[in-house]
Amino acid sequence: MATENYTMKEIIKEALVRFDLNRVIDQNDKAEVSKLFSIPVEQNILFFSKNEDYILVMTDFAIYYEPTINKILRTENLFSFILLWYEIESVSKKMQNDFLILTFSAQEKEFKIFLEPSLVSDLISYIITKKNNYYTTTNQDRQIVDRVKKFVLEKDYQEAKMLLNDVKIDKGTVLYQELLPLKIDIYKNSNNFYRVAELHQELKDFNRENVDTLSLCNREKQQNYNNYLKHFKELPLRERNIITVSNTDKLFKSEHITLLNINQLPEIHFPQYHPKVNQTYIAHPYKTDTYLPIENYDYELLNDRLYEFFYILQCLGATSITFETIEEENNEENNHSNTKVEAEIGRKRIGAKGDVEYDSVMNSSLRNYLKMERTQTFNPTKKPYIPNDLVWYPNEFSWQRLAQQRLNGNFLSHDEVLSSSQTQTLDRNEILDVNAELKMLFTSVKAGVHYQEEKEIKQNRDFSCRISVKFKPMNEFPEETEIIDITAEKVIQTPVQLPAPNDNEARYLEEIHFMLEDDGVIDDRERTILERFRTRYNITPERAQELEVQAIASTQLTPAEQEYLEEYKNSLQNGVISERERRLLNRLATALGIDEARVAELEEEV
Repeated sequence: MATENYTMKEIIKEALVRFDLNRVIDQNDKAEVSKLFSIPVEQNILFFSKNEDYILVMTDFAIYYEPTINKILRTENLFSFILLWYEIESVSKKMQNDFLILTFSAQEKEFKIFLEPSLVSDLISYIITKKNNYYTTTNQDRQIVDRVKKFVLEKDYQEAKMLLNDVKIDKGTVLYQELLPLKIDIYKNSNNFYRVAELHQELKDFNRENVDTLSLCNREKQQNYNNYLKHFKELPLRERNIITVSNTDKLFKSEHITLLNINQLPEIHFPQYHPKVNQTYIAHPYKTDTYLPIENYDYELLNDRLYEFFYILQCLGATSITFETIEEENNEENNHSNTKVEAEIGRKRIGAKGDVEYDSVMNSSLRNYLKMERTQTFNPTKKPYIPNDLVWYPNEFSWQRLAQQRLNGNFLSHDEVLSSSQTQTLDRNEILDVNAELKMLFTSVKAGVHYQEEKEIKQNRDFSCRISVKFKPMNEFPEETEIIDITAEKVIQTPVQLPAPNDNEARYLEEIHFMLEDDGVIDDRERTILERFRTRYNITPERAQELEVQAIASTQLTPAEQEYLEEYKNSLQNGVISERERRLLNRLATALGIDEARVAELEEEV
């Protein structure tokens, strides 16, 4: 009996999370129903529902039901009862007079309860189905564990792993404790380091009183977690596509999500301001060592595509690029989407401040394009070419056709539409699954409750934009003897490397920073002045454009960088930084994740 009680608690708690019915029960209500049904103190009251027609209570031991005396219930001949979970064999339901009747079959008897139509009936059906699927007899479990042990001794790990799918043993039993070392051997053989670390965490729970075993489990858990981090990028993307970062050493892995400790992460990259505690991230589809916040990943990917597409257009000899957003009709099927985007690029705003969609876009890198001038002009001098340091181009067939037409003929203009929906890698059902798994995750580690209530992942409204480009005629470029290869080298994870600026370029960079200081945008008058500096410093238009991109990227400081600069300025109040202050600043930079090169850049700007 104890085995089943323990298991029922886990089954019911998981079901309550799944149906979003996991509410905190008031102590007064607990006292009331405990007295009404004489519920023993050792039972855990997990669910409570009360209205004018009935009182329903679920513990990890039984269902307690008390109907009120009214016309409907007297007609249906329903009565109060206590029904033990392990006695219930099946449940059926039917609608009658706008009410729901649940009929339980238990030990060749039937018990009926009256409910209002709600998720409670689905909850009860789910719990009973889960219970029936979960249990096998003790003899069957014993036989399966013995067979698993036999295959492990014979080093037939594949057969042993297949048998694990046939056994569901209560985690509180001695038999499960016997199974744990076998599971560790099986998963260790397949280099499933994260699962092995999880199993050592479970093994610790059986050895709290044994200091030596407890210490060994901790070492093995940490070693396997370290191995997991070391080989993280070698895993198939589907096994590491979504990660949640939290300040915990607990482990959790579901179908979609892997929990990682924010203080012990693999060698992966995050955008500015990240990673954050209790934040969920999804991998970039092509730069698979880069992870983006899941709530606006589609906007970040669109930003990435826009940046590369603009870069390609400039390399193909663009003389002007016009950028504008497209208003989309509301999609009725997308009823889980956020507020509609109302972009007005000419006035450099999108929606109204406070709108969900405004926040979603402005919290992504797309905000850089909302600040950009509607039309930008260029004067290309280098014959059109396709650069080698591209990420999206090898997978964008329309871009490849554009390049083919441009380089093989006198192609002078082109329109292209890019949208965030083109880069969405999660469909609606997957988002629902991820949300359900996140609830289970944060419940299991007892962290991030506030986070999960306020930041449920939603499918963002599609953000679309039209790019119109005009090219310089091919016959206006100087003749070159080199053969132009339109096939871009497929470089997956290599960022664009810009040459280090010389003295004149450093001066030009300083002027760009000055132009960006007030509003982060270079207007027409500032552009004219910059052009004079470019000519004076003998910088090519192409190199000037590269320096401008570099300057814009460096104008926005992360919160960590801002925090460091504030402390650095405080330390400079006396004009000199003492040796002790320098040590403190170095420790702060390390804690904030800022490397020495970036520290030097930040201090040089003060």
